[in-house]
Formats: sequence, structure tokens, C-alpha cells
Amino acid sequence: MVKQIFFTKSGFQKLTDELQQLQMNRKPALKNLQEARLLGDLSENGAYRATRWKLSSIDRRIRYLEKTLRYAVVKEITNNDLVQIGSFVTVVNDENKVTYEIVGGHESDISLNKISCYSPLGKALLNKKVNDKITVSIPSGEKTYLILAILA
Repeated sequence: MVKQIFFTKSGFQKLTDELQQLQMNRKPALKNLQEARLLGDLSENGAYRATRWKLSSIDRRIRYLEKTLRYAVVKEITNNDLVQIGSFVTVVNDENKVTYEIVGGHESDISLNKISCYSPLGKALLNKKVNDKITVSIPSGEKTYLILAILA
């Protein structure tokens, strides 16, 4: 069974845009490689090695993105009262109040307050409502959060 990879609409679009950009960048990189190949002995040709590395990097990222997008599923919010992938959730605990966006695993970026639906906090928040309390086990113990708001 193939595992689905969940994305928000914006996260899916970001990867699609990156794939298109890489495909456009591949043609000039291939041309640069062909030109560098003409410069002489390949064993001592630094320009050839550098352009080959660049083309390999582009090809590797294209393969990764194509595979990821093949199994991608864009999750739409179906109920504004429940926390789902794509929801913005404001929670409060003893220390602070913060708003997180719940995203798929490939989109998570804690510096942008985007938490994965597979993270302990993300899992605990899924399908909860405003005023629900959740408890999350973390390495230093347990933390309890109160859901203050859910935005689509």
C-alpha cells in the first residue's frame, strides 16, 4: 500500500512551483555541462566537475519532488469547528499563548509556527474543538494546552 503524503494547498503549490523552476533550470545546466566538457581533460577540469555536480543536484531534487508529488494529497478543511490539516490553532499553556498552523510532515517549520500533524502536539490537536484541553508528553514531562481559537 502506498502511503499518502498530506499537504496544505499552499504547501503543495510551493513544491509544484519549485519543480517547475528546477525543470527550467535544468536546460541551462545541461548546456553548461556540455560546454565545460569541451574545455579539455575531464580529470583536471574543475568547471566540468562543478557543472556536473550542479546538474546532479538539480536532477536529484527533481526526482525527489516528482516522487513526493506523486503521493501527495491536498487536505481541504471540511469542518471549521475542528482542528485539521490547514487549520490555524491558537493555544495557551502555563507559559505562553501561540498560534500554530497544522501542516503535513513535509511542510513543517517550527520557526514559522507550522507544526506537523505527526508531531506530538499536532497529533493531539487534530479533531479537537475550541475550549478542549489536551495533554502532550514531551521529554521534560507533560504539558497541557487549552485551544482558544481555530481558524481555517
